[in-house]
Amino acid sequence: MIDMLKVPTSLEEEHKELMDSIEMLASGDSKIAKSVKQILIILEPHFEKEEETVVPVLGSLGDLASGIYTDLEEVKERSDALREDYANMLEEHRRIREKVEAASVLAKAEGREDVLNILELLSHHAAVEEEILYPAALLAGKLASMLIIRERSI
Repeated sequence: MIDMLKVPTSLEEEHKELMDSIEMLASGDSKIAKSVKQILIILEPHFEKEEETVVPVLGSLGDLASGIYTDLEEVKERSDALREDYANMLEEHRRIREKVEAASVLAKAEGREDVLNILELLSHHAAVEEEILYPAALLAGKLASMLIIRERSI
């Protein structure tokens, strides 16, 4: 797969900030840190998959909306990869939410608002992905497929 799609800086930065924050919470041997480490086990490979499939496709949205149809094959390929792994991606979100809830219980018991805030940001991020970003990436792929078919029939 060629790597020509623009990666939205905002999403790249958000993933980095979330990962840095979660890694910071996971440092040490406290109960909270051990619980947050369980989130990282799922989160790290999950973010890697998103950055390979979802994020670059989302970078094509501005061009697609403007009628600029470059890299259609790559948009389609990456969106197809998301479509194939979609149920698994949602299952990973469910498992992450489960681990976030467990860590949140510990953070509440210890009065750790800082931890709760970071965990809430992660939960919110997952909800935005499920409700908006994943569907947008899938739609971009469908549009790319339709445009490829149109181009081939001309």
